[in-house]
Amino acid sequence: MTPAWCARLVLAALLAAAAAVAAVPAEPEETLEDVVKTLKGQVTALLERRQEDYRLLEQSLRHSLEKSSELAALKEDLDRLRSSMSP
Repeated sequence: MTPAWCARLVLAALLAAAAAVAAVPAEPEETLEDVVKTLKGQVTALLERRQEDYRLLEQSLRHSLEKSSELAALKEDLDRLRSSMSP
């Protein structure tokens, strides 16, 4: 994930959070600071989940590429065996 993409994601999340704060009236005892802290925690949790998702996708892609490389090597071995067996 590029830094620019992360910045856009955080900005979009903060804008969405600001819109949510503006749309929902706060309870009298709940201050704006409390709401911002709560939303900041939620945004952080979402970003951590996305990072984990990307990590899992990267692992899956690496695994697929390794299997693909192994498959290509096996095909090359088979081709060599076939060529050595044919007169």
